[in-house]
Amino acid sequence: MIEAQVGYVLDALRLLEARGSRALSVRPEIQQASSAVMQARLRDSVWTACDSWYRDDAGRVVNNWPGFMGEYERLVARVDPAEYEFSAGSALA
Repeated sequence: MIEAQVGYVLDALRLLEARGSRALSVRPEIQQASSAVMQARLRDSVWTACDSWYRDDAGRVVNNWPGFMGEYERLVARVDPAEYEFSAGSALA
């Protein structure tokens, strides 16, 4: 998974440079929709039946991908600029 994540970050950095932006933020409605889909997919998984570091204090699973690796790789193959807000503000140092 790390290779797919690194590729996504590199794609995001190229997009920032191409747009002359210094920062990007996931649009709130995109994050909320993504979270809802992930929690729905995880609802019947073993991770919801145990107390572990996979869950936060409210019981929400925060640490696992609910599908196959190939699906994950396809989903993070390219950054979709429509899912982000771009700004010229300061980036984290």
